[in-house]
Amino acid sequence: MIRYKVNSDDWTLEQCRAEQPWFNDYLAVLDLQDGESSTSARSLTARVRELRRGGFTGVEFTSTLSETAQTERFFSRTAFLTDRDLNVLLIMGSPDNVEVTDPVNWRQAYEAVDASYRDILYTLTESIQTQ
Repeated sequence: MIRYKVNSDDWTLEQCRAEQPWFNDYLAVLDLQDGESSTSARSLTARVRELRRGGFTGVEFTSTLSETAQTERFFSRTAFLTDRDLNVLLIMGSPDNVEVTDPVNWRQAYEAVDASYRDILYTLTESIQTQ
């Protein structure tokens, strides 16, 4: 999935935080160091690396269920970038239709699928040109 959101309301960062709570989840990853993770009742988020694409800067991170979450399994890899005007470029990849043969080790199954397609996501991310 690729999403581009224009800050058409010309909001400041504080207004974005107040009016778009989903924005805060992404901004929290910016405070992490590469390799560092944070967990909540629902998710485990790990920062992978800093990214720059033209005038956009941000981070790549992975998200999955926390150890205590009791919801449907998921795994995603996301690139979240903003420019100086707070326009957002979001690129997300998520393994679909993963067959889990060992329910205890479901996370390893998702990580294996993610690893096999990571280069395609990187190629896509690197191909995007911005001003």
